[in-house]
Amino acid sequence: MGVSFKKRQHLHNKQGGKCHYCNETMVFCGPSTAKKRGCQRLMTTVDHVIPQSQGGTHDLTNLVAACYRCNGKRGTMPYHLFMWVVKNISTRKWPKFAKRWQSAENNAETEFRLIMKLRRTHIYI
Repeated sequence: MGVSFKKRQHLHNKQGGKCHYCNETMVFCGPSTAKKRGCQRLMTTVDHVIPQSQGGTHDLTNLVAACYRCNGKRGTMPYHLFMWVVKNISTRKWPKFAKRWQSAENNAETEFRLIMKLRRTHIYI
């Protein structure tokens, strides 16, 4: 079962209509309305800080309002790593980084090297 409409609305209002990750102003509407308006990428969605697949719950302390674009970009990336990516990697370089992350996710050795590379930049996750 998904997150209720009331929780989504509460998170949207609590964050002042801004995306938790990129701070863009979001549009509070359903997917079909957003598609008609052409603003689907800024539609309010709910993201789990700790994913449900890793034991996260629908509790408000584990939920943030995020735009459709950021929620989709994060995928299975850990919360702190994604926050670092949003703040430090330009949108031009995002596809290259995301591709590396997705392949790293399936290869523990590559993932370890990627994390070590991030740590060398003095960013601790």
